[in-house]
Amino acid sequence: MVKTTSKVDGKLVGVDKLRVDTWFAAVMQASKQTKVEPLVEFLSINGLNTNRDKWDRYKNSTAKPLPIFVEEVDTVLRGTARIYMSGVDKLPLWKVLGRDESACKRTVSSLLADAKMYQSGKSVTDKCHTLLHYMVECQFQEAWCGSPMDLDKLVASPTRNAIAKSCKAKNLDSRTMLAIVALWILAQSGKDLKAINYTDYFLLGILKQPLSERFVQPIAGYIREMYQDAG
Repeated sequence: MVKTTSKVDGKLVGVDKLRVDTWFAAVMQASKQTKVEPLVEFLSINGLNTNRDKWDRYKNSTAKPLPIFVEEVDTVLRGTARIYMSGVDKLPLWKVLGRDESACKRTVSSLLADAKMYQSGKSVTDKCHTLLHYMVECQFQEAWCGSPMDLDKLVASPTRNAIAKSCKAKNLDSRTMLAIVALWILAQSGKDLKAINYTDYFLLGILKQPLSERFVQPIAGYIREMYQDAG
């Protein structure tokens, strides 16, 4: 079950845990190390003195690094701070997964605005129709496997998910996938059953292989868990 509290039995849970785990993995990968002790030695050689206990806490998900320390690590391992502060691919990943309503709205709106498809004041249901058009026209194009491009007809045949099928031919980019997650979160916070059904259809289309190809497994797994917990 996805946790909303910060710690349980002294260990980080939920988005806080996912954020630290993803950052720690990025640090290890960037330093080309596989264990904490060689990492500490590597950082020391490169001018950053730290200690093993601190890194053990991050590895074991019992503490969050201070922003100033994240920046210090970034002076040696460039790009790792961005992953901790926002997420992957310069996306507001942690805010969206933390169910920040403003971040979710901006994630969807900015995507549609860049494609010149955004209209202010639209409901989540309306945005679902627009997002489908965006996916077909700007992402899938000739790889789109659904016909016709009608959400109600698509949702009526959930076992033949056109998005999942189209992703096999041409996967969506990570920004579009995060917009799907953001729109799903917004629908979950309301009572519009049509919006919930539409966004469920979208999310089910990317939950398996498509999502894992764009995000590391812990992030993809967390999103799947969010969906399962929603029932």
